[in-house]
Amino acid sequence: MLLRHAFFILFIPLTCCLNLLELRIPEVADVREEAVLSCLYDLGGDKLYSVKWYKEELEFYRFMPDNHPQVQTFPVEGIHVVENKSNVTVITLSPLEYRSSGIYKCEVSSERPHFKTVVRSANMTVLALPKAEPRIDGIREIYLLGDYVEGNCTSSPSYPLAEVQWLINDRKAKDWFVEPYKPVKTRDSLGLEYHSLGLRFQIDMNHYQERSQVLTLTCQETLAGRTKSRVATIHLSRLLTNQKFAQEQLNRGGVTTIAKQLTVLAVLLLISL
Repeated sequence: MLLRHAFFILFIPLTCCLNLLELRIPEVADVREEAVLSCLYDLGGDKLYSVKWYKEELEFYRFMPDNHPQVQTFPVEGIHVVENKSNVTVITLSPLEYRSSGIYKCEVSSERPHFKTVVRSANMTVLALPKAEPRIDGIREIYLLGDYVEGNCTSSPSYPLAEVQWLINDRKAKDWFVEPYKPVKTRDSLGLEYHSLGLRFQIDMNHYQERSQVLTLTCQETLAGRTKSRVATIHLSRLLTNQKFAQEQLNRGGVTTIAKQLTVLAVLLLISL
């Protein structure tokens, strides 16, 4: 009996008063969209005194149910509160700016009987994310032995600049296969940029080792841990020209074999005379 009472007494503080349940703040927000922040709490029988929002320790939104008006907003750089989409648990920010990036804090306070304050914070980074997949230019559908594969992978406009890379059969292309080009700035007010990464390599016999004789070229752009891809598939033809076949034989040390064949042919001709 004493044990049951002891358990009950210990359990009371966990359920009796204000508790902040969850803070939802997008880790990454697109500058062209709105950001929705929420602060979920349980009063646990207490009366709400206030809900306050801060960016970098500067208060920009306050809700006090006993005040008139209940809502107050304060000017903070990069913060634009949409009041008709904001309330005691949700804050909507629009339009966003790159300056809207920072640490956001929700502070909830209760009145009697416990007069408790709970706080939680999280970071939000505002970017201009790529809206489309990257573009591939210059890649043909069919290649022969000895042909050069040449193409460009161009990122979709973003800020900051997205990272671009080439994959050949799901493996990162060798450094000497690629050539980066200078970024290009767009003329819009967001300062968006894009850039291209060139790819150049020669088809050799090693590429014919795959049973399918198909190469998959993947162009990837990555920003803030988010990746978009575009894929080009090229087919390796078995129809080789005599010139390319002879060149490949020379490259692979086939010159000795060719010389032996010519010697045998010459001996046969002499015998027949």
